[in-house]
Amino acid sequence: MTAYTRFCQGDISGSKDIFENRTLKLIERTTLRTEDVEGLASEAAKMKSMFKGISKLDIAWKTYIKTGVSPGFDIELPLFPCYPIPNMKELVLNGVLDLCDSGPETLEKIAELEADSGVAPEGELEEKVEELQAAVEQNDGGLSALNEAWASFIPDNKVRHLGKYGYQYCSVEPLIRAYIMDGFVFVCEMGEEMLHKIDSLYNSEEPDLEEITMTKINELSALTKQYRSNGLKIERLWSKFVAQGGSLVESFQSTDHYCDNIQLVKDWTIKGLTGDCEDGYRTLEKIETLHETIEFEFSEELECQIQNLRVKVWDCRYDLLLELAQVETSPGPYEERLEELMKEYQMGEQPEVCSGKK
Repeated sequence: MTAYTRFCQGDISGSKDIFENRTLKLIERTTLRTEDVEGLASEAAKMKSMFKGISKLDIAWKTYIKTGVSPGFDIELPLFPCYPIPNMKELVLNGVLDLCDSGPETLEKIAELEADSGVAPEGELEEKVEELQAAVEQNDGGLSALNEAWASFIPDNKVRHLGKYGYQYCSVEPLIRAYIMDGFVFVCEMGEEMLHKIDSLYNSEEPDLEEITMTKINELSALTKQYRSNGLKIERLWSKFVAQGGSLVESFQSTDHYCDNIQLVKDWTIKGLTGDCEDGYRTLEKIETLHETIEFEFSEELECQIQNLRVKVWDCRYDLLLELAQVETSPGPYEERLEELMKEYQMGEQPEVCSGKK
């Protein structure tokens, strides 16, 4: 048929005109019967179905090009192997609409059509196929990055690939894993939020999660609860510590797991004042470094105890230099050597003890 030849050449409008105004009229107005010509009936029906679908395909394609949003296409066009461009457009519309389930398969089918026909996408179609390819690759790359981060995270709950994974995935479990890792990294800022998001996803999607994923959800929940518990505990201990004149009768287990810097400093202060000289050195250094790094104010009560920690550290250093001076000058007088050592180690006057709130 001439209509078929025109179609194979990509002249769809010309093919349609010949088919509707010549081929169909010839069949309808003469004694020619489609069954009299082998294959004519099936080819005529196939072409009729194609032109009916193409009119709707054109509308859907123009909408996609104009808006960037695919409306999908629920009509399965017949395939003419010599010119599969309409079928490629159909595939792109549905592949973009359902990127996760249809995207990769769509690209494979388009490649097969191109290989079988020798007809390659051009112009807008070529551009949209490339965009689809990029979107599929981004999905695959994002999942690969997440899987790498997750594998590294599992042994010790340390996130080593922060910022290399996102929140765009084709299934629920990878997204939940991204939430878990971000919750561990930002336990104070995002821990509770991530748990709420996970809970919402779990209730709405009811996914069948792997055991390790469930384990990490529970560990994140326990960690956020631990941070809250630590905060309550240190405030109770601090009240007792201050009331008892800077001492504790009960045992004290120090931790760095607080969401409030003031609570962290209270912990360090208690540890420094109730521990040995080494504890005093380390905790005072950490307090001063933190205070220089992050701007926040100490209350008078807290500043008073930090001042007493400075006194303790000064006393510890003085005792150490005194011992050193005595060893170096034994059996003679040590005072002059002690003065030299104090200058060498930049030991000023002893800080004033704070007996109460400033």
